[in-house]
Amino acid sequence: MKAVSSVLGAKEIGFLLSRGHGQERLHPLVRRGASFLGSLAVRIWGYPLDALARERAQAILEALAPQPGERFLALGCHVGHLALELGTSHPIRVDGLEEDTHCLAIAQRLREKLDAWNVSFMQQKGPYLHFLAESFDKAFAELLKEGEAQKAYFAEVNRVLVDGGDFVFVLPMVGNGAAWPQVASALEEAGFVLEEKRLLEYDILADGLLTRFWKPLRRVLSLSDGQGGPEVLVKARKARRPSYHR
Repeated sequence: MKAVSSVLGAKEIGFLLSRGHGQERLHPLVRRGASFLGSLAVRIWGYPLDALARERAQAILEALAPQPGERFLALGCHVGHLALELGTSHPIRVDGLEEDTHCLAIAQRLREKLDAWNVSFMQQKGPYLHFLAESFDKAFAELLKEGEAQKAYFAEVNRVLVDGGDFVFVLPMVGNGAAWPQVASALEEAGFVLEEKRLLEYDILADGLLTRFWKPLRRVLSLSDGQGGPEVLVKARKARRPSYHR
């Protein structure tokens, strides 16, 4: 993951990060300080700063088991580091969707720097996907956000997947994670069969006290998703088309 971020200057990443996620409400001097600290963090640790995010991404990559020629859909791809990691290390096609324009700006610049012709990024708002049915072999969401565990969302993912296609996502145990029965029901109604559900056990010894110390700063700089609790990796397979009339 660090290799992907190293192609974009740390100063540029820090500047872009300091502009996103509501930072426009901050005083210009505070934004400038956030930009500097973000640049310093990226220069030392790479992006993403949070080692837990790197381990989460590795677990998703292993669950996806990419094969040559497959087409992947990255939902909520943030700055695209996982989509680019997948696309630059395998002969596949990856389409990334993200709502935040600042994250998309970083993703596009990373793509250009890496010359990743097989990876594309576009803005996506709402659960409905602007792709033809059965366009993708596999889909993944790095972190299922609040409000995305809905029937329409899962039904759309099912629609754009080929028969037998995999859908992999990580679910926080806090918030959405507390409503796993509803998530499982929505997956089943959307036409998915659960293949794997396991607690992700992160090795935080590498971060140690550093992770805890930097947590408030990472949240301000948008360097991580702000999650710090247990997470569950879910892998589901498309078994049938979704029902829109139940």
